[in-house]
Amino acid sequence: MVFLKSLWSGSGNKILNQSKFRNVSVILRPNAQCDMLNILGSERFDKDTGQELTQFYSIDMFKPSRGSQKMNSHKKMGIDPVRHRNRLTPSLQKKLWEIPPEATDHTPGKLSLCHGLPMMVKYNIATECCVTKGAEGVVVGWSAFPIDRYHQGLDVVFVKLINPPCTVQLHGLPKNVVPIHSVKQDVFCQLPNDEIITIERMQVQLLPNFAMTDYSSQRRTRPNNVVNPSGCATHHSYYTALSHSASAEGTILLSPIDPTKVTGGIS
Repeated sequence: MVFLKSLWSGSGNKILNQSKFRNVSVILRPNAQCDMLNILGSERFDKDTGQELTQFYSIDMFKPSRGSQKMNSHKKMGIDPVRHRNRLTPSLQKKLWEIPPEATDHTPGKLSLCHGLPMMVKYNIATECCVTKGAEGVVVGWSAFPIDRYHQGLDVVFVKLINPPCTVQLHGLPKNVVPIHSVKQDVFCQLPNDEIITIERMQVQLLPNFAMTDYSSQRRTRPNNVVNPSGCATHHSYYTALSHSASAEGTILLSPIDPTKVTGGIS
């Protein structure tokens, strides 16, 4: 415990505002906290770099249904009613765009981009090109189109992968730069009133990478590892978050360790 306490930023031994920790993705437990930190991190990044975030929106439609069907996916329950048309009302579309990714299967309704912004791939897209779930990179460009007078959608985002397992060289693109195309997929959306509906969403499968869950952090080694252990419920969660550190020097905790979670033996 003495060693773990020495990694806490409040101990005086660790300084969070060091440049090496500036844009490191923080490992958190709750998805809702990740979504909020990604919003705040994106806003801070564009100010640091003298840029302005550009908003891009998804293309949403009701999933065609032959009849009322019960849904049970990812432990979500709801009723998908009969739809007489697949177009959404403007008010519902606005709600869906504002719902955080945590409530839309991690497929964002609104994605804010600028050059150099850290991003994470959320699904296996092209394993042969190292574009896999959890892959990290930075935005180097994009191609967009108008949805209406006030909103833009994305055709493709060009991302430079960070430390891919092997070098990726696609024709006409710089080394390790890959295109992430917008794709259509079924998405379960939990509305603010807890109603769950199924939609077909056209969007790129990327999210900002200023925060990730302990689950998303698996299978990687991080030279600089920033962890907020306050949401870790068990010693398993602590282990998952801290085992990715390459060194104690590159590890920093944003809150104290709970001794009851890491001492006393394993059941």
